[in-house]
Amino acid sequence: MGLFDSVRRIFTIEGDEYRCHYCGRTFRYAVELPDLNCPYCDSTDIERIE
Repeated sequence: MGLFDSVRRIFTIEGDEYRCHYCGRTFRYAVELPDLNCPYCDSTDIERIE
């Protein structure tokens, strides 16, 4: 593994992808939380993207 691969792994958020129904943005959470909110608008109306 090279230096660039190591740096990329540090700054890449891996996890489930979600979409907010309120603002329409997509985002990822690296951990599974019981109560998820959109990090952009704080809405709880989100769905997990398969």
